[in-house]
Amino acid sequence: MSTANTLGADINEIWLAYLLNNNSFPGTSSQDYNTRISQVTTQEITQQQGRAKACYDRFLLFLSRQGLGNPVAAHWTARSGTMTSIVGFPVDQTKNPTDVLVELDSGQFYGISLKSVKSGKTGFKNPGIGTIESDLGLTSKPFSAIIEKYKKQVIAAYPVLNVSSDTQRKNILQQPKNKVIKDAIYATYAKECYKELTEALYNHLTNNMLPWEQKVFLGHSLMNEDEETMKVPYVKLTGSGTGTGPFRASLYDPVASSKAKKIAARGAGFAIDTGKQGTIKVNAGKTGERVKYMFSIRWKWSSTSFASPMKLSAE
Repeated sequence: MSTANTLGADINEIWLAYLLNNNSFPGTSSQDYNTRISQVTTQEITQQQGRAKACYDRFLLFLSRQGLGNPVAAHWTARSGTMTSIVGFPVDQTKNPTDVLVELDSGQFYGISLKSVKSGKTGFKNPGIGTIESDLGLTSKPFSAIIEKYKKQVIAAYPVLNVSSDTQRKNILQQPKNKVIKDAIYATYAKECYKELTEALYNHLTNNMLPWEQKVFLGHSLMNEDEETMKVPYVKLTGSGTGTGPFRASLYDPVASSKAKKIAARGAGFAIDTGKQGTIKVNAGKTGERVKYMFSIRWKWSSTSFASPMKLSAE
């Protein structure tokens, strides 16, 4: 079953594709759209359409300023293999974050990675802990081991949580009567787990990786700005606003403003952010005036501590 966030994101993406496809639902997306709007409120539909329209206007402005041409068709790329079938060459959709693929009158394809938020910014990549360990070549799974260590301590302290799955554990912790237990687990175990995970990741990035390995991990695994991925260029658009508006959109262009290229030129630097739990700052440059903040990476559970997947949010 789709979550409310997933339903809203899908409505947002499909509506942007509709607008860029000359006010016509591409392919069979009208069926997907109608299914999703039947499960949310009228206010949610209004918000997602408003954010999509703001992104539509911002994307057209980007095309005009860059002299790239005008949209002639758009595609919703939620299904695996969609992009390859459209552009005619292999595209790894696990790396290229395009949600809406736009065909321009120049014959070029341009992707849009879309986010929809109430306000502010949102993470641009959110891989699971297993993916991070795999991308870093850590077959011993040291980060997963840290979580398991603390999870065992939690279960020992609270036997009611000794169940067969994280889903069951989550259901128990979400019961109002167990709020005291949930808060105690966070204060006693989750904070320490975050601290150890952050220090372990920082140590690996700074002491166990060569400069070129750092650049590949950041540029390819987290930012998706490597040459292979950018064969289909894309922009990152974030729509924001609530109620009936106003709605706004911000745009990041990896081609013209590539953070990966800045890191490649200056080298990667890392610093634990003592003001934000589980967070490491990623800089271009290591010392002196050449150091410039690029983005942050932050460990976070997808919902409930020790009862849901751990993610590494790049934001």
